Amino acid sequence: EAEEGAQEAEANELNELQITLIRARDLPVMDKNMFRSGGSSDPLVMFKCGYSKATSTTKKKSLNPEWNESYSLETHDMDTKNGILEIEVEDYDLASGNDFMGKALVPLHPFAEAKEAPVRAWYKLGDEEGNAIFTPMSAAEGKKALAKNPFAMGRGEVELEVKWVHNPNKVVALSKVVMANTADDASTGSVLRTREVIMIFRSMEARELPETEMGARMFGAKQDPYLKLTLGTGTKAQTSYKDGAGKEASWDGEELRLQVVRADLAKLDMGELKVEVWNENAPAPDTLIGLSSVPSEKLVQITKDYPITGQEVLIRLPLSRPKKGDQGMVQMAVSCEDYIDPKEAELPALPEKLQERADDPICVFVTEMECIDLIETEIGSSMFGAKQDPYLKFWAFDKDHEVQSSYKDGAGKNASWGDERLALHLPLHDLCHGLHVECWNENAPAPDTFIGDAHYNCLADDVWNELNVE
Repeated sequence: EAEEGAQEAEANELNELQITLIRARDLPVMDKNMFRSGGSSDPLVMFKCGYSKATSTTKKKSLNPEWNESYSLETHDMDTKNGILEIEVEDYDLASGNDFMGKALVPLHPFAEAKEAPVRAWYKLGDEEGNAIFTPMSAAEGKKALAKNPFAMGRGEVELEVKWVHNPNKVVALSKVVMANTADDASTGSVLRTREVIMIFRSMEARELPETEMGARMFGAKQDPYLKLTLGTGTKAQTSYKDGAGKEASWDGEELRLQVVRADLAKLDMGELKVEVWNENAPAPDTLIGLSSVPSEKLVQITKDYPITGQEVLIRLPLSRPKKGDQGMVQMAVSCEDYIDPKEAELPALPEKLQERADDPICVFVTEMECIDLIETEIGSSMFGAKQDPYLKFWAFDKDHEVQSSYKDGAGKNASWGDERLALHLPLHDLCHGLHVECWNENAPAPDTFIGDAHYNCLADDVWNELNVE
């Protein structure tokens, strides 16, 4: 019942802040007239809630502008008691950059208490910390003070109508339980069945990254982010480069796997999980964009609460850089499954007529090879249209006896090897382990880049029952 209640609460989570910016009044003068007193400003308003942002249009030459514009901010996992909506007003200036005018920090709890009803109110603007305390003074005193400080009489205020709602179309889509056995089977101690587990990371994305590419400001160049995961034990995994992605990157369709010893989990001996985002700069050294970590205790919780079911838990982490503070975030879905060593696995049996020949050497020919809709891993693909050079590797039980295709230079996302034929020599019983295939991008002289892999269970295919080894 508790689990059902938690699921219901998650299903009705307040996940979207709907904001209508109505108007502002009494904004400070940021652009003074050169030959007479007074002046004006070109205000725009920026909203931030967690990692979601929105920006209004700019209103030219107005200290009391009206917008009547609407925006929506995603608020997944936002604390209803302590969450904050940040409102910042700037004076638009193309030549020298925008000037700060005022800021308000608005608690979210009144919107939660309104139970999805709209809340309309004025919010006073303050300094960079949101403090809006000003010394009262007469009109004459204020006129003199304003000549020295445009904020002497305050920074003005903005009027908003805000509604915090549950939007079913904004629910984070995570995989539910995907398992071959029944729920009872999953709860009968299966979590202890294997010595090791695999942590699987999918739906990886990075947002609001700082731009580290040389020439970003002057030439509009964009960085090429990639995500790296490292356990305290030294186990590592890395995504492809997202060429020219800049400040926002997602690795849709990619999957990272880290193998963890259960005993290390129980003793918290595997250390924290380091999460890093880097900018690929070859041939120059790569640049750190941001880093974060998941403590051992959280990893234990994930592997304990989500054993071998395929269910995923969503993790969001703020990124930071030394001396730069928090900049950007990473989000990923994590699940676990038992790792079964192929040498220890209960393997399917050979067809009866082949069992007497189990140790015989055979040759398996691989033909008509083709790849479709690969992810593009070539450096410069987005900016310059460069394409990767895929090739394939095949093996059965022993990777030392793998065979490899030719490189398909510039084939990109779709490659075909025509009449090329590979010959894989192995003992007949190795077919019990199935055939493994990996696709790589040839990058010489740099290390090759992994594109993807697959496994073919030979003995599950009826054609092998008809195999003639005479």
